Amino acid sequence: MVFVNGHLFAGTENEQPYRILKVATDLSYIDVVQLSGCYGVFSVRDEIWATNISTSGVIARYDLDLNPTDNVLLPSEFNDPNELVIVNDNVYVTTWQSPAGILNYQIKTVP
Repeated sequence: MVFVNGHLFAGTENEQPYRILKVATDLSYIDVVQLSGCYGVFSVRDEIWATNISTSGVIARYDLDLNPTDNVLLPSEFNDPNELVIVNDNVYVTTWQSPAGILNYQIKTVP
């Protein structure tokens, strides 16, 4: 989960329907339903990125109002992205057990 512009953004991993939540300080929230569970929610510049439980791995991108902007599809051998860090335009992604590992992946569409 991440705190950006006065809101907490979090994802649900096991609760269906799977959601990304934007929570205000009074605990009111808006949400968006996703197709799969979410291992993590991250702030990347002016966007929210959610690592989705998926084969091949998908990172869903949203603006700060939770409008979808793009999906990033990882190479076929990298499933179930878990955590990520972005350094310049390099994305370092961990994948969970299928296979477990770390991917250094450059995404050309990073804003």
